[in-house]
Amino acid sequence: GHLVLSTLHTIDASETVVARQTGLTAISQVMGSSIYHVGMGLMGYGTGGEIATLQHAYEHARSLALSRMQQEAALLGANLVLDVKFHGRGFEWSSDLIEFNAVGTAVRIAGMQPSQAPVLTLLEPDQLWKLHHAGYWPVGIAIGNSFWYEPHADCFGEGAWYSQELPAHTRAAQGARHQATERFRHFAHHLNAHGVVGVRVSR
Repeated sequence: GHLVLSTLHTIDASETVVARQTGLTAISQVMGSSIYHVGMGLMGYGTGGEIATLQHAYEHARSLALSRMQQEAALLGANLVLDVKFHGRGFEWSSDLIEFNAVGTAVRIAGMQPSQAPVLTLLEPDQLWKLHHAGYWPVGIAIGNSFWYEPHADCFGEGAWYSQELPAHTRAAQGARHQATERFRHFAHHLNAHGVVGVRVSR
C-alpha cells in the first residue's frame, strides 16, 4: 500500500498578528491528491518535442488533486485555502505512474459567507493582507507547465569539439518555456485575473 503523510503548516508570530488583524481563522489543513497512470506514447520523439501524453496526464492529475482540496475546504465552510504547496513525484517501481499532491490551510474570514468553491492561493497571511490593502483579492492559482523530450547532444554530436552553445538543447529550453508561459497566461485569463503575483518558476 501507499500512504502519504503531511505536516500542518505552522504560522509564525508575524503571520499570527496579521491573521488576527484581517479576521482570518485557520480551520484545518486540507489536501487533495491523485496517483495517475500515464498511458503509452512517451517514446518515438526522434527529433524532439513536447511529450503530449505526459503533459495531459500531469494536467489531469493536478486538476483532480486541486478540485479535491477545494471540495474538502468547502465542506469545512472555508472562504480561502492559503499557502498551497505542491508535491509531485514518480515511482522507482513503476515508471508509468505519477503522484500529485496539494496541501494548504483552509481559513474563514470574519463577515464573509462560506463559499461552495473556496479560492485556492499560494499566498501566506501577510501577503494576502498586503494584496488586500492594495485593492486586490486572489481569484485562483494560475499554472502552466510543459514536458519536453530532446535527444541528448554534446559538442561532438553538434559537430565541433570547441566551447559552444548546444542549439538543440537551447531550442528545447525555449520551446518548453514558451509552451508553459502560454498555458500560464491562458489560465490567468480564464480566471479573469487583472494580473499575477508571486510567480514561481521550477525546472
